[in-house]
Amino acid sequence: MADNPKRITRRHREWQAWTGTTADLERIAKVMSQLMDQRRESLVAKYEAEHPKPTAPVDEEKAAEDVTATVYFELMDYKSAMQQRDAELERLNDVGVRFSLVDNHSDEVIGDPAAVLMEFDKRTYRALTFEGRFPPRHYGESLSIKMNRSTPAPGVKFEVESVDPGWAKQAMAEISEEIDHGAPWWGFFRSMLGTVIFNLIVYLMVVVTFSLLVDLADWKNKYWIAAAAAGVFVIAMQVVESSFRLIFPPVEIVAEGEKPRGARVIPYLVALALAAVVSVAVNTIGG
Repeated sequence: MADNPKRITRRHREWQAWTGTTADLERIAKVMSQLMDQRRESLVAKYEAEHPKPTAPVDEEKAAEDVTATVYFELMDYKSAMQQRDAELERLNDVGVRFSLVDNHSDEVIGDPAAVLMEFDKRTYRALTFEGRFPPRHYGESLSIKMNRSTPAPGVKFEVESVDPGWAKQAMAEISEEIDHGAPWWGFFRSMLGTVIFNLIVYLMVVVTFSLLVDLADWKNKYWIAAAAAGVFVIAMQVVESSFRLIFPPVEIVAEGEKPRGARVIPYLVALALAAVVSVAVNTIGG
């Protein structure tokens, strides 16, 4: 008889950027640990229901008196079944959360989140991973959060899959809510559309600034103007590309009470943009 088909529920979500403290990481680990505890209890209950504890065929004292082969083999089968059952329950009860920290030298620390975070250094970390630890042979069960601060891709990736759709959806909702707390509003600028808009704003600021310089210099030679414009544009784009990664990191761990770099720098960029607009307005009116 064919086995019933297995239906697996998968959910996936990405965040362009995330900022928070080590305390925020600990809260994420706590929520994930609670979810894994729920899944462990469910897996254990399901296994115990499908594999009830076998009944001993005969008392061991009576078996010692009865030396027949039948009694002996029945007792050995019982002990083997109990060992297999206990071993599987032990594997199921080992379900938990594994946390890994990778630094700039690719050195990795793996273990319990609380213990690993004690070695955390916000100056040297490169990637953080929260991973649900499931027993072998449990295909269709996974839970992971990956944070990477040295990638052009989204800084945080979250994936969950399970044969229990209710648990998968609960995990998606609870962990997403926790990560959302650290998703900055300027994370939009790390998306493709946001990057285009940011570069366009910088480009316009460069054009405006250069136009003002041309007016002040009163250059008559168009070739010099074109050459200078090309040079300014190339330099500006190189500066933008380098500064963009610094201003909008995909993942940033800050100290308690410290503002993320993007939140500190954006007000200055806005001030510069406004200054450029005002300069153009004054120059236009004055001209």
